[in-house]
Amino acid sequence: GFWMPTVEVKRNNGNLLVKAELPGLDKKDLKVQVVENNLVIEGERKQEKEEKGDQYYRAERSYGKFYRSIPLPETATVD
Repeated sequence: GFWMPTVEVKRNNGNLLVKAELPGLDKKDLKVQVVENNLVIEGERKQEKEEKGDQYYRAERSYGKFYRSIPLPETATVD
């Protein structure tokens, strides 16, 4: 299925603070950039889960790309 990470955006002393919940992701699976006055967060999430019991074996895998685009204020200075 489609997954979109939760994002929180705040202004703090003239700065824009963006927090994204990206559980289980490594930095190498994440790309953050500014494109046409938008902060773009994109990547791929991979999860694997295994359970073994005396009489059963269960494995679940989920993969999915995500993309979030957050409009920046016109007055934003990108550093």
